[in-house]
Amino acid sequence: MQTFSKRLSPLENQVALVLGNFDGFHKGHMTLLEEAKRISVEAGIQSAVFSFEPHPSFVLSHKEPVDLINTRREKEMVFELLGMDFYFEFPFTMELAALDPESFIKELLLKQVNPHTIVVGEDYHFGKKRQGNVDMLKVLGEKYNFKVSVLPKMMDEEKEISSTWIRQLIKEGNIEKANFLIGRPFFITGMVRDGAKIGRTIGYPTANLTPDKEKLLPPFGVYVTKVTFDKREFYGMTNVGDRPTVETEGVIVETFIIDFDEEIYGTEIRVDFLNYIREELKFDSLEELKCQIAKDVSHIGDYRD
Repeated sequence: MQTFSKRLSPLENQVALVLGNFDGFHKGHMTLLEEAKRISVEAGIQSAVFSFEPHPSFVLSHKEPVDLINTRREKEMVFELLGMDFYFEFPFTMELAALDPESFIKELLLKQVNPHTIVVGEDYHFGKKRQGNVDMLKVLGEKYNFKVSVLPKMMDEEKEISSTWIRQLIKEGNIEKANFLIGRPFFITGMVRDGAKIGRTIGYPTANLTPDKEKLLPPFGVYVTKVTFDKREFYGMTNVGDRPTVETEGVIVETFIIDFDEEIYGTEIRVDFLNYIREELKFDSLEELKCQIAKDVSHIGDYRD
C-alpha cells in the first residue's frame, strides 16, 4: 500500500475511493472498504482511502488528540492489512475547513485523487460547517464525472455502531463486545523497550511497551491477548497499568508471551486484546505476584487451539 500526504497532481489511474475520518475503525467502516474493493475488482481499477490527520474535530476544537481507538500508525496498519492500494492522510487545517462543499471536491479532492467511484456512508458530510451531504455529492459526481456509492449505517441491537460506543466499551473493560463491533480485536502497537527485567526473575519475562500518549487504553488490569511479531502470532497475558508491586513510574503495557523466548527489544509488536481477566493488584511480595500470574495464565487455555 502506498501512503500519501499531499500530491502535486492527482493519481494517474482511476480508483474506487472511500471517504471518511475513521475515528476508530469498526464494522461500519469495513463495509465501505469492502464495497470499494468490490468496485475495484469489477472495474479493473485500484482502491484508495482518503482521510484527514489530525481528526477534524480536534482541529476545530483546538484540542490535542486524546483517547484515540487507533493512532495514525495503527490506522495505516489496518488499511494495509485489508488490502487497500492507496491511503491519503491529508493534513487538516482551519483553511481547509473553510472550503465550501464544491471547492472541497474540485480544489482539494480532485487535485489529489482520480476517483472512478466515491464510496461513503449515508451520513457523510463535507465542506464548510458540514454543509455537503450525499445528495450534493451525487450532483457533484455528475458534474465532475465520478460515480457515488452510498451505504446505510451498520446497526447492532437497533443501535448505530459508532466510535463513541466502542470507545465507551473499551473504557468500561468490555473488550469482547468492543471487538465484536470493531470486527477484529482492539490492539495496541509499539516498540518493545528494555525494562527492569523483574518478570524474568520470577519466570515470566515480559515484552514492555509504552503506549502513545493519545492512545485510548482499557482499564488498568490483566487481559488475555494475542501478540503479532514478525508475521507470527502468539498468545499472551498482558498487564496494563503502573505495576504497583514493583513501583515503576508511568503507564506501561507489559505482555508475557506464551511459548516465546527471543530477544525483541527495539522491534515493533502488535498486542490484540481478547478478554479482561482481572483488575491490577498490588502484592506484598514477588512470590505472591508469581502465584497470581500462574493463575492468570491458565485463562489463556480457553483461547488456544
